[in-house]
Amino acid sequence: MARPKYSENDNHALSKIEDAFWSCLSENPYSKVTVVSVAKKAGLNHNTIYYYFKNINDIVSYCFQNVAKVVLRKEVFFQIYDSSFIVNASDIDSLTAEGWKKISLFAISESNYLLDIFYQSLKNYWLRAMNLNYSDLEIEEKMEIEYAVYGLIGVVISSKREGGINVISFLRKTGKSKDMFELTKRLSKKYSSLDK
Repeated sequence: MARPKYSENDNHALSKIEDAFWSCLSENPYSKVTVVSVAKKAGLNHNTIYYYFKNINDIVSYCFQNVAKVVLRKEVFFQIYDSSFIVNASDIDSLTAEGWKKISLFAISESNYLLDIFYQSLKNYWLRAMNLNYSDLEIEEKMEIEYAVYGLIGVVISSKREGGINVISFLRKTGKSKDMFELTKRLSKKYSSLDK
């Protein structure tokens, strides 16, 4: 049987599913987050969930990407790198701040699956923001990128464990953002000159 045409109810149901997923993940370890638990939290029949998603991993991907496209956009990377980009780290819009809280759940989860999604997305968004192609990098440069990304993830994990310190403020205050910026600038300059 063919799927019915898109309706406005799709947005409402998807929004309920997404909100329920984040709520379940914030309250439970990932191993306890299931299609049934998301459906219950959303106040929907689990068959409704299966109408939109194949399985829990499909929900995970959908929810993460919706948040990541706001949080991991180019402007946010510049805010991390360049303290002059915004006057104060608290000026980051509430949508971005709320998104960081959500995706940090992936970093602090006991799930290697969620941590890998966070790592791969962070690395790929960062490379895209700086117009770098991972496969073009030399092995030492790849290692530098890996080190920086895992370092950022470590900061996110520590910030959650230490009561939610502001990650961007920490990176700027300690000079880590400058190191990340210099690495990115050096690689961007090198590879943009190769394109000419």
